Amino acid sequence: MDWELILVVATFVIALVALFGMLRNRRVIKNMRIDRRRSGVARDTQVTTSEPYLNQGPPYIIFNPTKKADWKLIREALARSARDASLGEPVWLATTADDPGVSQTQAAIKARAAVVIAAGGDGTVRVVAEGLANTGIPMGLMPVGTGNLLARNLNFPLDDIHELAIIAVTGAPRKIDVGILTVKESSGPVPESKKNHDVHPATPGEYAFVVNAGMGLDATIMLEADANKKLKEVIGWAAYFKAAMPHILAPKMSATITVGNSTTPVTTDARTVMFLNCGELVGGLVFDTAAKADDGWMELVVVDTRAGLIGWVDLLRRTGMRSKGIKKVDIPGVPAQGDLDIHRIVEASLDIDKPQPVQVDGDVLGYTDHVHARIIPGALTVRVKN
Repeated sequence: MDWELILVVATFVIALVALFGMLRNRRVIKNMRIDRRRSGVARDTQVTTSEPYLNQGPPYIIFNPTKKADWKLIREALARSARDASLGEPVWLATTADDPGVSQTQAAIKARAAVVIAAGGDGTVRVVAEGLANTGIPMGLMPVGTGNLLARNLNFPLDDIHELAIIAVTGAPRKIDVGILTVKESSGPVPESKKNHDVHPATPGEYAFVVNAGMGLDATIMLEADANKKLKEVIGWAAYFKAAMPHILAPKMSATITVGNSTTPVTTDARTVMFLNCGELVGGLVFDTAAKADDGWMELVVVDTRAGLIGWVDLLRRTGMRSKGIKKVDIPGVPAQGDLDIHRIVEASLDIDKPQPVQVDGDVLGYTDHVHARIIPGALTVRVKN
């Protein structure tokens, strides 16, 4: 048996293990959500008693027309919810390839919209959230993307358009944190463009995120998945797993991390470094069950593997156990081959030896070798289920 065949077989085994683990994760997450609803009544009452937003302009819907959705049903449901709330007829503004929601959100702010609803995928949600942060204007969600990660983390009923419309227009206001990723100009050259996607330097600036940001393999996966959007539409989150396979044995990056006010940076090998504002990621993957969107903290996650494919199997095992709340994940007498190092922080700087792709909520910004992440507590008001 040659090495190519061995690699294919091993990859297939890992795929089965990962699929089983993700399905188990989804069941665990569902149970966690039920437990939260049962035990979190007092907390929910507390977060939903903030003063109502007083602007009474019509709802504005910033929507991505490229998403496959029953837009007729969505329009009818949102219009009905707006009428029931004695608000004006909703104003619909489409995003474009050149403007993914920036000017549309600004128009809604200028019009003193009662609520600004992001109807699209994670990218649309991110752009609208970035515009609404620190304005006090509530954001509603109509999730019609592949991941819909913020909606999942906030326990939205993703399969009920009518209930989603009611929540988006009249849901209780809940303040959540917003992460800010500051991207610096790369000091090194970026790799040459590949045949399936363009490689370019990230534009320096500040970018908001509400779920996660990262550099390394996670951004590479997003880049590969975006290069085959049709496949993503057909097989959903599994497209991200397929996108990861060609890169799981790629060379690691050397990451230098400085946390908070520390004057002593730490250098380590890593496959990817992520900053989390929420716990659940693509495919039901949960790195930290304690991560919450409104806790005022950000989780720094450093992921590394060793021993080739064995390291990835060990990492999947550890991630699956962590998703169930199991803290002791080591096997006695067996050295760890997959590392998942998590720290609760408010800010950190990340320097990489060679430029790597960087992403915010799945939007790949390009390549750079230096970023800084920080969290702004309670910066965004989101309409959630009463």
